[in-house]
Amino acid sequence: MDKYDLLSKLRAASQDIEHSFLELSTLFPELMRVQHNSSSKLLREELQSLSNDNHSMIEQEENFFGSRDSVYVPLLEKLNHEIESLGEVNVQVADIKHCSEDMELIALNAMVISIKSGEKGRAFSSITENLKRLSNEMIMYSGRLIDEEDILIKNINTLKEIFSAISEAQKSVAQQCFAGTSMLKTLLNGVGTPLEEIEAKAETVWPPISKAMEGIQLQDIIRQSLDQVIMCLNEILPVSDDMSDAQYMDTVSLNMELYQVAIEILRDIAKNLNESNRIFSTNWKLVTDILDAVDKQRLSYIDRFLQDGSSDKSLMSRINELVDLYQSMLDKFSESLVAQKDLVRTCQSITDKGRSMYLVFGDLRPVIGRLHHVRVLQQIEVAKNAAISAVKDSANDMDDLIMKSNRSLDTMQNLIEVFLNEIDQLLGSFSQEITSSNSVMASIRIKRSDFFAKLQSSRDDIVSIMQHFSVYPDGFSEKCQSVSVLLDKLIKNADVFGSVQSLLQKQTEECKGLYSAKLASMKLSSWEIQDDKFRSIINKFTITSHKKAAGKIAGIAIEGGVDSGDVTFF
Repeated sequence: MDKYDLLSKLRAASQDIEHSFLELSTLFPELMRVQHNSSSKLLREELQSLSNDNHSMIEQEENFFGSRDSVYVPLLEKLNHEIESLGEVNVQVADIKHCSEDMELIALNAMVISIKSGEKGRAFSSITENLKRLSNEMIMYSGRLIDEEDILIKNINTLKEIFSAISEAQKSVAQQCFAGTSMLKTLLNGVGTPLEEIEAKAETVWPPISKAMEGIQLQDIIRQSLDQVIMCLNEILPVSDDMSDAQYMDTVSLNMELYQVAIEILRDIAKNLNESNRIFSTNWKLVTDILDAVDKQRLSYIDRFLQDGSSDKSLMSRINELVDLYQSMLDKFSESLVAQKDLVRTCQSITDKGRSMYLVFGDLRPVIGRLHHVRVLQQIEVAKNAAISAVKDSANDMDDLIMKSNRSLDTMQNLIEVFLNEIDQLLGSFSQEITSSNSVMASIRIKRSDFFAKLQSSRDDIVSIMQHFSVYPDGFSEKCQSVSVLLDKLIKNADVFGSVQSLLQKQTEECKGLYSAKLASMKLSSWEIQDDKFRSIINKFTITSHKKAAGKIAGIAIEGGVDSGDVTFF
């Protein structure tokens, strides 16, 4: 192979190496430039957003629902106490009714006696008719009191049922909320934990990539060394028999020295290129192992969560289950709100009915007053009319019944007044607490509704991300593949220099043969190069180690002071 073929081969290898290093110099920084557009990051952000909202709702709901018993139980106990207090009212109403019925019997007996007395009992008959009418009115009013009390107690029991329904509805909502948040937390942890493991493994790729970049540092020495070899080969001249002996020997000797320098530089190139390839290969093997491991985790992750939607284990089915739970939860909210709507109306009915009973007292008291007046007239008539003296004892009984009814009325009126005051305060507390609860429940419901909409949207987003799930940024795998191809090319180019070195060694041996033959023909034992051309060639070397190597071969002292391998510009 002649000089020009060697030059062509070296230039081609030099261009390939330079191109490879140039591409690597571009690719490595791009790989190291951390981008945040991978689906892994998008998925993590989606999960984190759901987790944050979920945690926020848990905090508010635990504070609200956790305090319900401490608020509701005392209110219900007070309400039960008020119902018990109505038992005494019932006793007094029963006494009044019983007295009214007895007075009616007394009035009937008196009427019978007055009829039997004929004309003498006519005046008394009028009195007994009034007694009967008034006792009937008392029976009527006592019946009204009983009816009003029954309705009042019924309304209070209705209030208890409504309040219990609200409490139960809120407990049911709380259970649904806690179940939903717990299920979502479990789901997010189940999806998030392996994702964190994948990302943690993926992060380990950056150090070996950074370490592999160090292989690029030798590119300038390799490139300049190749230029030195090409420079040496360019200086080689053809040998001709037409040359003078001195010119012939100078040319052969110079060629031989240039071949030797080129061989030394090629050894240096091979050493640096092999070191560069070693740095690349060692660290890139770690990179590819990590990429393979991450991709295996990625595929396992997709297989684990993105199965057929009908599977109980699939992410879609689990999110759908959660969506159904949230729909049920919102229904429970509606039930709770419906139960609360009747509360104010029932509270008002209780207050109205209590006041209605109080008004009956106002109607009943004049009746008792008139009874007392008629009873006085009755006693006067009995005292002056011997014909009706038989009803004297009945008149006294009537007096006792009237007095007893009056006392019962006083007692009952006092009880109702206390009841009304206490029930007003209690119902005010009921209404205030329910109004406050309604406000918080409405806030919770709005948050839950918003979160429900977000969950449905996130479900579609998460599944879409899963379907195109990637760990590294777009184009990262393609860049890594390009690096692998370029590293393979560098390894192959390293072989070129070994073959060129062998060819140059043959050329050197040929020059030595010509040198020895010419020396023999000239009957000389050695030859000193007379042309100073080699010295000027040495001065063209830019790498000190190459300059020293050339000087050593040519027997020329080279000024030191620069470490071997450093680049020096002349």
